Amino acid sequence: MTNHPTRKELIDAATTPSNEVEQHVASCEECRTLFTLFKRYRIDGSPQLLNAPSEWIVRAKSIARPVSKLSRLATLVGEVIFDSWSTDLALGVRGADPDNRRMQLAAGDYKLDFHASRENNGWTLTARLHTERATSSDIVLLDRSQKVYPDEHKYMIWTAQRPPSTLRLRVNDTLIQFPRISWRIHKPRQNK
Repeated sequence: MTNHPTRKELIDAATTPSNEVEQHVASCEECRTLFTLFKRYRIDGSPQLLNAPSEWIVRAKSIARPVSKLSRLATLVGEVIFDSWSTDLALGVRGADPDNRRMQLAAGDYKLDFHASRENNGWTLTARLHTERATSSDIVLLDRSQKVYPDEHKYMIWTAQRPPSTLRLRVNDTLIQFPRISWRIHKPRQNK
């Protein structure tokens, strides 16, 4: 062989022996390096695992499956600090106003003041996040499929046909999940 073999010829010789290519490889350092590489790492264009275990296939598909942004966020679980519907009434107060509810929710360094007011055509909802760790542009409140963005003072105002049963906040790379909110009207105990 007077000329160097092509890559295809080197690959073919690595899988099926060829005297002509092997003689050339014995005397040519450059071709020997490629030939050794092709012999060590088989390159023939066909998959080597034709009968891969089904668990491997499922795992490969799950790795390639797109992941939602919310599932990649760090998660904080919040708690209810104050709920106007669950406080005891002072003596002489006749009843709670079922058309208004005020709550304070907290998670770590984040505090959320939440107010719900029933109107003729649904609910008007107001929330304000108290934190020094984020600016208004870093905050998104998630109510069902609705996203609510705050103003420069971190106030969020929106309307809905039904009040939210869950509230979630996304602050920077953190998702804050608050406890489920029950909207069944119950009468608080009266102090005697």
